[in-house]
Amino acid sequence: PIVLGCLQDPVALAILEAAGTELRKLCEIAIHKAGLPKPRCSYAGGVAAHPVIQKFIGISFHEPAGPPEEGAILLAQSMG
Repeated sequence: PIVLGCLQDPVALAILEAAGTELRKLCEIAIHKAGLPKPRCSYAGGVAAHPVIQKFIGISFHEPAGPPEEGAILLAQSMG
């Protein structure tokens, strides 16, 4: 509800748009560094989970396969 209320305020809207642009740049850097032609992008955390923020980021996100803790465990196990 708070994010939707911000869409009515031009200053808040400009901040959300700028934040979305910066988050998209971070996503694009991560995608480039992964070196995969069509990586599956999932959000982690509450910010990118909000549909309005996803719209500002401009990337189609998939639901995460599991909680972040599960990913951390899998990564730790793969590292030996």
